Amino acid sequence: MIRRPPRSTPKPSSAASDVYKRQLVDGVDAWKNYREARSRLALVPQEIALDPFSTVYQTVRFARGYFGKRNNPEFFEKTLKDLSLWDKKDRKVLTLSGGMKRRMSIAKALMNEPKLLFLDEPTAGVDVELRRSMWEMVHELRKNGMTIVLTTHYLEEAERHADRIAFISGGSIKMIEDKEKLMNRFEGMNLEEIFFKLFDESE
Repeated sequence: MIRRPPRSTPKPSSAASDVYKRQLVDGVDAWKNYREARSRLALVPQEIALDPFSTVYQTVRFARGYFGKRNNPEFFEKTLKDLSLWDKKDRKVLTLSGGMKRRMSIAKALMNEPKLLFLDEPTAGVDVELRRSMWEMVHELRKNGMTIVLTTHYLEEAERHADRIAFISGGSIKMIEDKEKLMNRFEGMNLEEIFFKLFDESE
């Protein structure tokens, strides 16, 4: 049996209300105004989620239209150039390499011009040269006021690019701290050494 989706957003239970009321995205209540909150964030998943038969240009144009934003060829060109994809704009996604598809996922996520961007393992499968250009773009986005949440197994990347560090183990956050304070607390150690020291001491 296929059930019709509810016409309105259900209210959280009383037990969950204290949690929901604190979920803000760029100052917007993610429960009460979920459409507005959703329009202010974007996700680049670890797994590739692209239409293989669309071209690179069609993909970004459709992604922007999905959020009701006007067509903006200049923005498409700039984003694709920043990710070294402009010369591939007429190629179908299925013909791209794994690294190109990952950068394509980032381009797609940026089409709604989010205030909050989640990057899940963004450099997996990306070669050294393209990885560098991608980080340059990430830093430019940060300069323009975008908040970026990065998940990575490469602790040297987190040490080099992050402002705050959170260690996750067993599906839960074990510690979160400003990177500068953390590095000062364990002076002379890199982030990988700090990670193992913290978890060795907790055993």
